[in-house]
Amino acid sequence: MAKKTKTSSAETCFTGVEFYDMSKTSIGKNTKIGKGSVIFTNVIIGNNGSIGKNCKICSGVIIGHYTKIGDNTVISAESIIGNDCSIEALSHIGRHNTIRSGSVFNSPIILNDIDDE
Repeated sequence: MAKKTKTSSAETCFTGVEFYDMSKTSIGKNTKIGKGSVIFTNVIIGNNGSIGKNCKICSGVIIGHYTKIGDNTVISAESIIGNDCSIEALSHIGRHNTIRSGSVFNSPIILNDIDDE
């Protein structure tokens, strides 16, 4: 008997969003992702959040619940964005950064990569 595969509801409701591997991505309930955004593998995005248009969320990124990411923002590999954060459009979060829960950036920010030691 052939094994049935389920189509994730996320695959059908994120029109215009590119997922590198939806089977290795977790998107929380009531989370919105804007058109033109790219979500790489092993990404976790919490509930009730929003990712703007034309964003790039790289591999291994974790984004908490109730977090808002503005348009045209890049979150680089293995960065962690806490719960209830707000990151303005046109921001760039470099690799391996951690942004604590409740952080609010009302203007675009650039955080450089944190090198592995």
